Formats: sequence, structure tokens, C-alpha cells
Amino acid sequence: MANWVPDGGVGKMFMTIAKHAPPPPGVVPPLLWGTEDHLREVFGEAISDLRVERRKSRQTFRSADHFLEFFRTFFGPTKVAYERVGPEGEAALTADMKAYLEEYNKAGDRALVLEPEYLQVIATRA
Repeated sequence: MANWVPDGGVGKMFMTIAKHAPPPPGVVPPLLWGTEDHLREVFGEAISDLRVERRKSRQTFRSADHFLEFFRTFFGPTKVAYERVGPEGEAALTADMKAYLEEYNKAGDRALVLEPEYLQVIATRA
């Protein structure tokens, strides 16, 4: 498996979105799958070996606007967040998303390059 880590760039993106459109009560954060402790708890005795390694995913976009257009069109959590905040909350969510993108951009003014970390997981059935 390849699971986003909660303390990486995607984790920060989800926190930014949740500030404007929190997940429903009782929802287990999907980012927990990016922690070895959670994986061990979920798989328990069903596995005989668990190997994990943090890795980076390189994601390139022309700009922050290009990223937002793409994620608003194709990425469920972002689409739903914008639907939930509606026109009255769109500007605030967009401003916070752009601040997040500026913080994590590796390319400077030339483009938008993100390198969020994920946990590469190899589990062996018991």
C-alpha cells in the first residue's frame, strides 16, 4: 500500500480543508493508515511481517490555480469541501489552500511542485 502520512503535506492539506469543512462526527481519519501503529492495530495477528518506509511523491502543476482547478474537479475531498462551504466560504477556503500550497511549493515562482510524503507498506499475511 501507499498511504499518506498525517504529518506530511497531504496531512496539512486535509487540516486546511477541515478548518472550513470538518469531516462528519465519527469518521476515522484516513491519514491514520499512514502510521505504523494504526496499521499494526488494524492488521493485528493477520500479518506475520510489516515493513514500512517513508517516501516522497512528486506532483507538478503549472500554478496554485491549476492545482485548485484540478483538485476541485477530480479530488473528492476537495470537491465536497467547496460544495459544503458554498459561495460564501469559497474565498476563505481558496485563500487558505493557496497559503498551504505556497508553504509546500518546491519550485518557487516558476511552477508548483509538491513532494508530499507517504508510507510505503508491505504486509505479509500470517
